[in-house]
Amino acid sequence: AALVLGVGATSAAAVMIGLSRMTGEETARAAAPFVVFAPAAIWIATSADALFAGVAAWAIALGLIAVTAPSRRADAAAIGGGVVFGIALLLTYGVAPLGLLLVAAAWSRRRLRPLLLYALAALVPLVAAAALGFWWPAGLLATRSAYLAGVAADRPFWFFLASNLAAFALVIGPATLAAITRTVPSRISVLIWPALIAVGLLALSGMTKGEVERIWLPYALWLLPAACLLPQANRSLWLAGQVVTAVAIEVVVVTPW
Repeated sequence: AALVLGVGATSAAAVMIGLSRMTGEETARAAAPFVVFAPAAIWIATSADALFAGVAAWAIALGLIAVTAPSRRADAAAIGGGVVFGIALLLTYGVAPLGLLLVAAAWSRRRLRPLLLYALAALVPLVAAAALGFWWPAGLLATRSAYLAGVAADRPFWFFLASNLAAFALVIGPATLAAITRTVPSRISVLIWPALIAVGLLALSGMTKGEVERIWLPYALWLLPAACLLPQANRSLWLAGQVVTAVAIEVVVVTPW
């Protein structure tokens, strides 16, 4: 429990570091309260997926450092981030599309070398696992087959396609949802849109029918900063809305976590 909570809680710091590298410290400071005070905190405090989200958050943060740092530091950050991302892939298959964030960030900065080093380093944990007898692609296919033959067979695709997105909207809270619907082109968009695309791909895959409150935590973390795009005059009210939503969910909704 200490490991899950500890690593999960550090994900906020990872997001702030990555955001400050991509958008500047001022934007990161404006986003910080919305990253910390969000309904997503409920599941970071109560599910093992918080560990997966924390590891993945640091992997992406290191990758963002790599695409914004000078060459020597960029190489070290890319290799370190890639190894951590490879470890995250061994923890959960669900973080694979999270790599879209780094691809978009590298493209926006025209930094191909850090992205290539990152990808090669991510293979290291997977190759090590293969040497010990676990082949990642085979594991993914076996998991998909078992899932589709099990509980997924009793969960209608179209119902959960809608309900997943509705549940995820509650996880990220009204402030994030409002900010996403009115997002204008900005430096933070390079993180928001890839995260949204990744969530869409996961929803369409049919592999996440339900339980997205915890499964999609790695993506929620990178969407929460979008709230800093809301008009400054109303941010306090939106932040209060985030807190009220979280408390209401915890008090009213009975969940297994």
